[in-house]
Amino acid sequence: MAAVPFASHVAILQGVADRWRPGQVLLDTTVPLATAVGGRPTHLVEPWHGSAAQQARAAISGDVAVASGLHTISAAALRNLGRPLDQDTLICGDRAAKAVVTKVLERIDGLRVVDAGSLEMSRLLEGLTPVLIGINIRNKTHAGIQVTHLGVGAALR
Repeated sequence: MAAVPFASHVAILQGVADRWRPGQVLLDTTVPLATAVGGRPTHLVEPWHGSAAQQARAAISGDVAVASGLHTISAAALRNLGRPLDQDTLICGDRAAKAVVTKVLERIDGLRVVDAGSLEMSRLLEGLTPVLIGINIRNKTHAGIQVTHLGVGAALR
């Protein structure tokens, strides 16, 4: 898992490049917050590759799969192991990477993993983080998201 500041994202990934092995999966949780360039945590910078996850994909070996997720769950909520999360996390990437990540993340009490598509969707998912940061600042909480009506069936389609 990569949970690093955006300002050092590529440098850190390249710094551990010799440790990656074919078939491994990187879950990139990095968000290109404007704090990386002296801005506000409620703003994003736009990476050249489109998203931090796409930047990670370009920075590491093609033999390593990349998935993106956990952008909508506050660090404080993840640290509080005594309380179920009761939240969803949207993940994106290739099918094999998402399968591995889902298997691991579903072990977290109260966390549901929702497939949000290909890695290109990460630019949108990463953008949810500053929205939630703003909500959390205004409401002095650690709000997350839930996707409703999944698995309900054809009646809602």
